[in-house]
Amino acid sequence: MAALVVVPLQVQAQDPRDPGHPGDRGNRGDRGAPPGQGQIMPHQLLDRPAGQPAPVVPDTVEIRISVPDSLPQPQALYVVQDTLVFGGLLHLVLDYPAGQADGPELMPEADGQWLAPYVEPERGFLARLLRPRQEPAVDMSALPATENLRVVRSFHVYRRDPLQIRWQDQLSPVLPVIGQTAGTENTATIRTPRSLVWTPWRLVGVTVLVLLLVLAAYLLWRRRNLPAPLEHWPVPPAAWMATATSLQSLLNENVLARGETREFLDRLAFLARDYVAGRYRIAAREMTGPEIVAACKGLGHDTSHPAGFARLIDLADRERYNPTAPETAFCREQAVQFMGRINRVRLERQYIRVQPEQLLAAQKAWAALAVELGTGAGRAVQTQKTGQIQKTGEVG
Repeated sequence: MAALVVVPLQVQAQDPRDPGHPGDRGNRGDRGAPPGQGQIMPHQLLDRPAGQPAPVVPDTVEIRISVPDSLPQPQALYVVQDTLVFGGLLHLVLDYPAGQADGPELMPEADGQWLAPYVEPERGFLARLLRPRQEPAVDMSALPATENLRVVRSFHVYRRDPLQIRWQDQLSPVLPVIGQTAGTENTATIRTPRSLVWTPWRLVGVTVLVLLLVLAAYLLWRRRNLPAPLEHWPVPPAAWMATATSLQSLLNENVLARGETREFLDRLAFLARDYVAGRYRIAAREMTGPEIVAACKGLGHDTSHPAGFARLIDLADRERYNPTAPETAFCREQAVQFMGRINRVRLERQYIRVQPEQLLAAQKAWAALAVELGTGAGRAVQTQKTGQIQKTGEVG
């Protein structure tokens, strides 16, 4: 862009239709002049008959630049641009006497609201560390060399129509203002251009936000796809404990001494079904002997011991409905057989949590039954097939 230099700014002789003619606008600030007094007149209206009002056309305004009397006064002011961009920067070069220190107070003022002082945006620590400071590019090659202090002050341009800069009694050439759009036939958007600057802090913030969104999506997906919590299945105590105390109670009630052998076999068959149900985890209380064997086989148990309990149950059911009452010795023999079969398959699991009172009562009952029924039953069998027991769910 070619540079227009005013060293210092000179007042130009103006034609009445010249856009730079000040006319009587000095008393009216930035409002511009009426047609025929320094206003731009379209060429197609020059031959318009007199007496007809001229249409309103874009104004060329004068914007006065001044420095308060309390501040150092510059010796010269230069305009180095011939075209301005709406929302862009107007650069003013000012020369101060030698020895003057540069500082923020060396900032001239512009009348009106069409020129706003340029303020460098604040830069964070990472921006200062990673990106060097960039000063506005100003072409001062056409300016004369000087030993004085030369500073550049910039203003944002917020006017779409042409303007001129007035410094004291000097006036710059007309500075046209172009829009932000590519074509000259399009109207520029009336706003301050705010380009998105990807500063390091913004990049870090966007990265953290994306990571938080990904983490939230993962946690939500994981929560929806987690398997249902496992149900707590407390392992019941060994089935022989309740059977031992119930069988001891049956013997202590002297049912056989009263000759009630059918009742004895009925209660004995019930105890046998209840033990098989707890020992092999089947619904033996509603099953016959063959059904018990089939259910144990379906669960993978060795059917030799369940078959013995099934024969005892079927025999007790048949004899208690016999028209001839069973003898006392036969009933007692069935109780002995029942206890012996329990002794061969009962388990003492070390990891089952049992109430001490229940364990003590069961052990006392078992010891008393061993003495009374004479089976020689001792302590419970310590099985070595722990993995198979856990697999089949045996708790006898």
